[in-house]
Amino acid sequence: MCERLEGWWYSKCIECLVSEVPVYINQNQIRFVIASFRDEYTEDNLPIDVPILDEVNIEDLPEKDRVFVEQLRLICISNQRITLAIRDYYRAFKQRANWIRDELLYINELDKYEERLIDEWQRMFLTMQEYLEEYGDSIDENLKQRHGRSLYNKIQDKDIRIRERCGEPFVMRGSYHSLANRLSVGWHIDFETRLKELLTR
Repeated sequence: MCERLEGWWYSKCIECLVSEVPVYINQNQIRFVIASFRDEYTEDNLPIDVPILDEVNIEDLPEKDRVFVEQLRLICISNQRITLAIRDYYRAFKQRANWIRDELLYINELDKYEERLIDEWQRMFLTMQEYLEEYGDSIDENLKQRHGRSLYNKIQDKDIRIRERCGEPFVMRGSYHSLANRLSVGWHIDFETRLKELLTR
């Protein structure tokens, strides 16, 4: 918490130095900032200290971390949405790493969180699977893609939190992309058979 307060203080000092008009930092501002930081370090919350990235590209990711992008391409997600997905993945990856580094997580907390995410996905995936099985041999790729997109969209709108008051959506969305990287979840009905070879390269 001290590092975050120090970072806020430095940014305010820089703002004071470069501003053409006087910038004041009063006691109430400092108290408010300390209180807001303190509230993030509780049993039902976690600090969010990774900013929104202005621009990220698939080239920024190692080869082994691009499987989730191929998962999205399987269901014909637009390039703009893929860019947002990469941003969520990268931001969640860094945020989770910060929590681990700062020893803010309980034992196995991330594993248990991912188990909850997989459980919710599995219920929805099996529902999609049952629906598509009704088409039998008449099912086509377009139908598979459409229902895969629908599953992905529904998952994106979920609100599954690692802790009750830690409500930033990118944590869940980025965690799902991390699971998609390992093929623990997927969107296209045939995602496992289509993408297994990517994990063995």
